[in-house]
Amino acid sequence: RSDAAFEEAAAEASVKQAKALAELIARRGGKVRPKTNVSRRTIPLSPIGAPAVAILWKNALWLLRTGQVRSILVPPAIALAALFAFGRDGGEAAQVIAAISVTVAVLYLMMGPLILRNDLRADLLQLSLLKTLPLRARDVVLVQVLGTAAAMTVGQVLMVFVGGAALAVSALGAKVPDGVLAASLLGAPPLLLALNAANFTIHNGVAVVFPGWVRLGDTAPGGVESMGQMMMVGAATVVALVLMLIVPALLGTVIVAVLSKALGLAIIAGALVAAASLAAEVYLLILALAGAYERVEPIQTV
Repeated sequence: RSDAAFEEAAAEASVKQAKALAELIARRGGKVRPKTNVSRRTIPLSPIGAPAVAILWKNALWLLRTGQVRSILVPPAIALAALFAFGRDGGEAAQVIAAISVTVAVLYLMMGPLILRNDLRADLLQLSLLKTLPLRARDVVLVQVLGTAAAMTVGQVLMVFVGGAALAVSALGAKVPDGVLAASLLGAPPLLLALNAANFTIHNGVAVVFPGWVRLGDTAPGGVESMGQMMMVGAATVVALVLMLIVPALLGTVIVAVLSKALGLAIIAGALVAAASLAAEVYLLILALAGAYERVEPIQTV
């Protein structure tokens, strides 16, 4: 009898709620107001095409909706505004802006994996769903790395270009040999992209191989033990990045030395060769991580 009474009371309450909702809709002209806290920012995605593009689309939406685009684009915009406001006369302000811009670009390289985490370090929490996608493990790792690396490279390139413009109008820029500054700006984008790809590949690789040692998602575990783990992982990633840079640095140095008579051409060629060799190392590392990604199980990411 108590069960029947409860069911009757629930049914009566549901009817009253339905009537109240119908009256509310009628008073508003039959239109339901949309929720104000729903984000309308989106990016169109074609229903056909390469499946891997969907992951890039998802990562781009994360950048847009979390405001990380501002963290990438605002510093170059501030530096450019400062250059127009204080550095157009070519004084010491232009040199300071150039130095700060290059410093920020270097900090982007070191802090990039800590700022942008919309890759496997976040998606491993949804590993059971991620493995159902019609993608090879190599493609999953590749697009996850390239998505974050490309986004960080955009901010770095903008900072380098602003720094180059500030250096060009400064008194120090007049002392730079002809063509060297332009060659450095032309060689910077591919080299920065390769550096970021290597850096993000290492961080994603640690997450795939040792998921228990890496902070997955946005949750940050506390305590001395987790802090020690983060320090050890950070030191390991720095060592791995330095080892990956040995061969590209040697090849780039050799190219610059061989073509030293045409310094501008030597800088561009050295940057391209170094970037290509580093990209080859990154691709080989991604192939190795694809096997580790196939072996990792969802229970390991809990």
